[in-house]
Amino acid sequence: MNYKIVFFFTLCTTILSNAQHTDVLKKYAIGFDHLTADSFSFLDNELTDIRIVGYGEDTHGTSEFTILAKELMHYLSEKQGFKICIIETGFGEGQYLNDYIQGKRDDLKSILDNHNTSWRYETKEFIELMNQLKEYNQNHLDKIHLYGCEMQIVLADINRIREYLSNVGSEYQIDGFEKHIWQSIEDSEKTDYYLSYIKLKKHFENNYEEFIRKTSEREFNIAYQHIIVLGQFVTTIHQTTVQRKHDLRDM
Repeated sequence: MNYKIVFFFTLCTTILSNAQHTDVLKKYAIGFDHLTADSFSFLDNELTDIRIVGYGEDTHGTSEFTILAKELMHYLSEKQGFKICIIETGFGEGQYLNDYIQGKRDDLKSILDNHNTSWRYETKEFIELMNQLKEYNQNHLDKIHLYGCEMQIVLADINRIREYLSNVGSEYQIDGFEKHIWQSIEDSEKTDYYLSYIKLKKHFENNYEEFIRKTSEREFNIAYQHIIVLGQFVTTIHQTTVQRKHDLRDM
């Protein structure tokens, strides 16, 4: 399948206000008098061979940026066939939001209160975006799917793994992962997190056939992806702060 992906992320830039930069901006910038899906008609002939569209915003939580994202996603899904939306949140947190837009859950407020760790998504405009995606999926066979791209906080991933283990009747207990990558984590805790990740990964691999039989290969793969995210988290907390900032913020 030829996927088309929309990637929403925060773009922090500084532009010097001088004549040279103004001329460059005029060459590439498109202004908006209003924000609707039709506002992006200038892209009609520009995305024929494009599979990934990135949208950057200068600040978190700004109303207009979220409205722009909502209308852009409307345009890209209806006019250009984009069906994957990636946002700046944890992979596990994104799975709960995806459950909502797929119609598997109706409790968006509960999801945002209990599984979301970013204040910027507890806004009226973001809720409208989620409801738009859900409404689209209710009326189309070719669904939009939403994913998170981060692993700075993995509590939601732990919860998803626990839910899967419960579904397959496993009483395996997961320890650790209460902290996020920017907190102070002692070396002994880092070791505990690593061992917890390795044991959990081995538990899934040793019980692959049984878990597949009780659920499905797709469900197993999604649960296993959460474990991969834990591995990324473990790798990151063993970096120095300087290296971590370079890898996650400055690239």
